[in-house]
Amino acid sequence: MEVNNKIVDAWTPIHYLMNFALGLTGIKRIPAYSIIISAEIVENLLLRKTCAQLFKEQEGSANILSDIITGIIGYETAPKNRKE
Repeated sequence: MEVNNKIVDAWTPIHYLMNFALGLTGIKRIPAYSIIISAEIVENLLLRKTCAQLFKEQEGSANILSDIITGIIGYETAPKNRKE
């Protein structure tokens, strides 16, 4: 099985847009960051356990970190209607 350590891959825009949408909800920063990080952990566990035959690769640490950073950027660039 191959390991995806790409900083930017086909899923990068998805991570950005999903978390941009999260930013639009008005959720505060700490809970949002917790969601972003937790979602990436769950995604990685699911890919390793259930989808290994479908995707033929697993995420490496560089890709996981990149997905989290991209998610945070997406969240932070959304217009804010909240008070921190």
